[in-house]
Order: sequence, then structure tokens, then C-alpha cells
Amino acid sequence: MAKQDATYIIIGNGVAGTTAAETIRKQDPNGTVVLITNEPHTLYNRVALPPYLRLETPREKVFIRNLEWHERNGIQLLLETHVSSVNHEERTVTTADGREFRYDKLLVATGGRPNRLKAPGAEGVQGIFNFQYLDDADAISEHIRRSRCAVAVGGSFIAYELTEAFNARGLHTTWLIRGPRFLRRIIDDAGGELVDLVARSHGVETVYGEEVAEVLRKDGAVKGVVTTGGKHLDADLVGCGLGLTYNLELLANTPVEVNRGVVTNEYLETTVPGIFAAGDVAEYYDVTIGRHNIMGTWSSAASQGRTAGMNMVGAGVQYANVPLYTSMLFDLKLSAFGLTPESEPKLESVTKADLASRRYRRLFFLENRLVGGIIIGDNQEMKGRSKLMELIKSGCPVDDREALLVALRDPLDHVGEQGAREPVQAAVEAVVGRPLDPDHVLLPDQAHVRVQAAAQGPPRALHGDDGVLAERHLDAGGDLHGLPADPAHAITTRRRGPRRRCLGARPRGRS
Repeated sequence: MAKQDATYIIIGNGVAGTTAAETIRKQDPNGTVVLITNEPHTLYNRVALPPYLRLETPREKVFIRNLEWHERNGIQLLLETHVSSVNHEERTVTTADGREFRYDKLLVATGGRPNRLKAPGAEGVQGIFNFQYLDDADAISEHIRRSRCAVAVGGSFIAYELTEAFNARGLHTTWLIRGPRFLRRIIDDAGGELVDLVARSHGVETVYGEEVAEVLRKDGAVKGVVTTGGKHLDADLVGCGLGLTYNLELLANTPVEVNRGVVTNEYLETTVPGIFAAGDVAEYYDVTIGRHNIMGTWSSAASQGRTAGMNMVGAGVQYANVPLYTSMLFDLKLSAFGLTPESEPKLESVTKADLASRRYRRLFFLENRLVGGIIIGDNQEMKGRSKLMELIKSGCPVDDREALLVALRDPLDHVGEQGAREPVQAAVEAVVGRPLDPDHVLLPDQAHVRVQAAAQGPPRALHGDDGVLAERHLDAGGDLHGLPADPAHAITTRRRGPRRRCLGARPRGRS
């Protein structure tokens, strides 16, 4: 009997889901690929939404894929279709309108929905917006045209993007942050002082330690807010960046493990064989730090989609990327990478800040290993970030954390004026006392990454593996199959250099 072609169902057509669909089609030209989304649009670049809202990017440049591309690649796209449930025993998904689809492999790339502002007067009023989707950007942009003043609520990246857009479009803008500073779990007081300085220099008013106590309205439209501290803030427009609630309801009647997100192993496969997760919703086992992690960035979602797609066709590829997010911060740049206190509050850190030159670096450590960091500054300050990410991947111990901070800013002080073709790399190697090898990822000892039968503890086994982990090859080349990066935000979607080997069974002699 001839082998029946496989059917792959992907729920969610963001960059994770669409990249997975494209990857599967290239690896399995005969299988059936079905991409289901509750969005009304084909894939668009969410990284381009902030410059689109600032009127710096035309609408047509926001879209990445059109209907013809899906047809040409044999990908069945179902728009405005909500998946209500998954039956893991029958291997079917059911939509809200009663249709049922059978799958051999399933990818959950459903992302999250923005949390709404919950305050007296907020329900049903015109002029309060979240900023997650293209339709949100369209609605906000139209409302800006008839507004004079705005309030951005939240200490998140989204809240900053709204703040910058309102300010850039000429509105009197107040940034209302419940915590003591922007990104309060990731940056410390010195970083918060720098962000406040930059925001105020651009004419933005900032309010900290307060939240919306009441929404003021007139004729059904917002006219302002009252804060918990009693401040009255005029606003024709309120934009909210209050975090996400992950779309997990469809897995409610399955044994798929859910924690903060959908728990996966290092191959992005869940605790149920044949079901994978990628993108914002994936709580994946991160081999670079030896624990589970969530990183909802465009570049991470794209690379996870590709890895999930490869593994859905049986490639057995580990996901071993260091997460990266980069953005403008008014006229500066911000870059966060690796593990941060947002995911692991017990990390230790060192900071170097210079308000006069508007520079800030904070590095995060787990025991004696560098695991993440955040940098704010100009282009010069961003130099060395790639070497920090290589150091995270290498697993090299760092005994002198302060020296690492200094080495990145003034590498020639560590290696001298002569000799080094790459002074930053040489400076980092001088601090850690050994060469960085970008071709290798050394897994933490506690990972015990011998893929055997066990469902006991992370990382979970890749179902169907023969119990031996040899050298898993990661494809380091490529541009995510042609998905363009938005020039307005320097999100990294490309990994350079040769293929990297994941040496799963090689002990390092340290935790």
C-alpha cells in the first residue's frame, strides 16, 4: 500500500505560522498544508506597524504575503476562521462554524490578544485602543487625525511605541506607567532615569507609580483619565500596552502541558506527540540557558516557525537561538537579548550607565554564565552585541563581570592598539580567558540532553527519536525564505557563519 501524504495543520498565520507553512512546503512538496487564522489579512510585518502609525511606512509596504503567494505554494489559507478545539486522540481540529480538519502534525502558533483597559468608564467608550493588529493601527491612525492630546498607558514596548507615535504625529502626549519606570523588570533605576530623560527631551510628559482610576467621557467619547494619584490628564485618545493573554483555550481538553505558554522541548514539540508550538505562545526549552523561556519577538517567532516546520517533517532540529529584540527609543536604539528578569527574576546583573552621553548597558548572569542583557544608546553603543550573544551560546564562565562591561565599550584597553582584527571579540576573549567558538553551542549540564524515552523533566524527548543525540545541525544560513526585514527596526532575521553544532553530550564541568 502506498504511503499516504501527510496533512499539516497550522493555527495562526503570523510570521511563525507562515514561515512554518513555507518550510513544510519546501521540505514536503506532496503534503497538504492548511493555514488557519482568525485574522482578515494575509501575513503582514508587525514590526512595521509602529513606523506605519507614524506615517513613515506606506500601507502596501506592511504586507509580506498575498493570496496569490499562498495559492502558488499550495498552502490552503483560511482567513477569519477561529479554531475552537483540538481533539488529540482523533487528530482533528474543529472551527467555531463547525468544520473539522484532520491532521498528522499540528502547529499551534496562535500568539496572544492584548489586555484591555479595565477602569470605570472604559467600557464601550470611543477612543481607547490596543495596538496589536493592522486593523488597530488603521483605527488609531484615523483617530489621531481628529485628536489634540493623548495618553499612552503601560510600561511595555507597545506602550512606548504608542507614545512615540502620538508624539511624532503632533499630539500632546502623556506616558502613564504603573511601575517606577519603563520595562521595570529589565532595566534598573539608572536605565529608567535615562529613558525618562530622553522621553522628556522629546516633549513627552511622564507619570510613574500611577494607573488609570477612571476614564472621563463626553457623548460616548473619551475626554481624559483620572489617575490613582488624583491627576486629571486630558486625552482625546488613549492607547494601551498592558501585556498579552495567550490564546490557549483551544487546548483546554487536551493533555498538552500549559504553563505561562505552551510548554515544548528543544524541538518545539509539546508533551503530546505530533503537536508543536511556535511564536509568542511557545514556552520552549532554551538550550542556551538550560531552562524554559518565552520570547515574543518577530525574529524569534520567524526562526521558531522554521524550526517547527522542519521538525514537523521529521528533521530533528534543535532550536538554539539567542532571543533578540531591537527597537528605536526616540532618537536612540534599544536592544534586549537572551534571558532577562522578565522571565527569570532571580538573575544577577551588572550595570554601566552614562546619562551625559545617553548610554546604558545591563548584563544578566545565571551563576557564572552570561545569559542576557539590554543596551540603550547610539550605533556605537550597539557594537559588541553579537559577541555577547556568542558568549551566551558558548557557555563560557565569566569571572569578572564588570570587566566585561568595560571591555565592550573600550576594547582596545584590553587588547592594545595592535594586532586584533576584531578588537571587541579579542576584548571579550581576554575577559573570559578563552577563545569564543561561534560554531558550537555547549548545552548546560543540567539539561541532560540525551534524547531518551523519558517525559521526565526538561528537555522533553523528541517523540520517535532513537534515544541517541548526535550532532544536531542548525541551518545558519538564509533570510527566512525571503521574508523581508523592516529597515525601520533593526530586527535580526539572519544568522551568519557556518552551521553550528549542538554538542548535547559534551560536559562542561560546571553548571
